[in-house]
Amino acid sequence: MARRIDRFPIIYRFFEALTRVTGRMITTIPLVSAFLLGLVVNEVSDPGKRDFGDVFTGLYGLDRGPIVWINIVATALLILVPLLYVTLRAVTGNTSQAVRLSRRLPAYIDPAARRFSAGRIAWGSQLVLQSCPKITEGWRSSEVRITLDPTVFAFAREDDAAAFERWLAATDDDRIARGEKFRLMENPDSFVDDPGLRLRVQETAYAQAVYVNRAVTADNDQRERLVGETLQGRLRYPHIFALHATVVTADGWILLTHRSHKVAYEPGAWSCSLEEQLAKDDLNAADAEVLDRWVCRALVEELGLSAHEARQAQSRALAVFLESERLNIGLIALVHLPLDREELESIIAHRPRQDYEFQAWDFLRWSQLAAELVEPSRAYHSSAGLRMFFAGLVKFGVFGFHERIDRALR
Repeated sequence: MARRIDRFPIIYRFFEALTRVTGRMITTIPLVSAFLLGLVVNEVSDPGKRDFGDVFTGLYGLDRGPIVWINIVATALLILVPLLYVTLRAVTGNTSQAVRLSRRLPAYIDPAARRFSAGRIAWGSQLVLQSCPKITEGWRSSEVRITLDPTVFAFAREDDAAAFERWLAATDDDRIARGEKFRLMENPDSFVDDPGLRLRVQETAYAQAVYVNRAVTADNDQRERLVGETLQGRLRYPHIFALHATVVTADGWILLTHRSHKVAYEPGAWSCSLEEQLAKDDLNAADAEVLDRWVCRALVEELGLSAHEARQAQSRALAVFLESERLNIGLIALVHLPLDREELESIIAHRPRQDYEFQAWDFLRWSQLAAELVEPSRAYHSSAGLRMFFAGLVKFGVFGFHERIDRALR
């Protein structure tokens, strides 16, 4: 696939452009269907039309003059656009092509994660558990259903529970007594014929998750065993399930934030754009509304947007991934704001924020994304590369982003 893309880049870029055009035209199909149905009803209701041939002639007979071409074009659109779109999607939007692109860049996959990366998208130490089947589009927020299991996590083995209690008694970090967090219970799946993403979460103690992050992962054999089990679908350890969002302004700027040195995870790193752990209040919504509430809360607390501004944002979930170095799990989302760069900068600079997890910020142009991905200009959060990778797939398509990465590497 990589060789064919390099040999015929113009053809694949044309296919991607045509896919986007037909994707927009799909939205006109209900209107076209209603138009043609009205014409058919009129023809059938005409008492002078005695059989199917008369009805067909009434709709498409060329002797009726130029106006009949409207009917012909409408019928062609009704038949060809869906067929063309489905066919093109199979060529340009297949997840396996994104996997191949990721695999073409092994230098950007951490050696410790590389042995687990076969057949999946990986970047740095991040391993994708499930990406959207429509990889250049993502899941609409209404397609993501997050439900809370009524049980509370407890270590199944007495040895694990005892080891946790010993670690907890020995630690002097006051921050671990932060109460409840939420973990993902299964490695999710999603298919083209059933594209929705269903996530079941369970309450766990923050201290339990930190124990795994710090103590369990320090034992490389144990960490690798749990990574392998996770990829096979078994998530039997406590962790933190968090949103990893890339935020884009209305005029096409990607927000970068410089994390405070006081945060618990990756202090001082640059993020693309923000992270937010799932909270109990998010889960009080209906399961199909949890993601919207989660994203809105993150925008309000982290950036200082008003609730009204946050609700106007458009978000797409792109992938669920494993942070293989600390065994937390994240949900990548691409969030488009209704605000331009100047408006967002003014809000961040002048409005009070509930959280001050970053003190400095910057912006990246879409045209800079590929170069920043493969030759980063700053020290980034460990998941920033994977977020940039998925954002580039959505913005430019698999082949278009492939070409941009190739240019950046020359």
